[in-house]
Amino acid sequence: MQDKDIIAYLRNNPQFAQNNPEFWDIAKKYANNHENISDFQTIMIKKLQERISGEEQRFQEFIGIYRENFAIHRQIYQGITSLIPCQNIEEFYIMISEKWRDIFAVSAVAFYCEDANPDGGYRIKRGKLVDIFAGNSQQFVCGRIPPEYEWVFGTDFGSMMLMRLEPRADDCLAMVGFHSIKDDFYQAGQSTDFVAILQMACQTAISQWI
Repeated sequence: MQDKDIIAYLRNNPQFAQNNPEFWDIAKKYANNHENISDFQTIMIKKLQERISGEEQRFQEFIGIYRENFAIHRQIYQGITSLIPCQNIEEFYIMISEKWRDIFAVSAVAFYCEDANPDGGYRIKRGKLVDIFAGNSQQFVCGRIPPEYEWVFGTDFGSMMLMRLEPRADDCLAMVGFHSIKDDFYQAGQSTDFVAILQMACQTAISQWI
């Protein structure tokens, strides 16, 4: 392709430069380097290849996000359906502490419920959960386990995600805790709509027995 062919094409198609503003960037780049830009076809092919490469990268990123969301949806579904056979709070406690640990691939899952007379492995003294949830309506707590709460969670875990539950109308609180030995596995502000679905399922289940 000769210079005159490019000039003739641009004269006959003035909208080309307007519809392809990147042409001017390419032309300026070659002009600054004192290179020949007469091989116009090669330049545009290279630009299209770069654009296709960018689209492929974005597509792969989209596929990665889709797969991750699909995996989360599957975990949520398995977690909720596993609660269906539970007939009492003890079975619920065993289910989430054993099966949920495997479903969600975490170090531990535990259930805590306030009770004036603690007994069993999942009850704690009335009023203690209010402190953990900062005394407000916050529904989730994510992040590293602070030293002041080691009396509840022990020292074997580094981070946690807690779901606040309100099984009764008398301010009795309960919670489900997901725990990891890694300090950065759960981070502040990490809770999502997926967690809210689990929270609703847990609250519906335990409201029958508490």
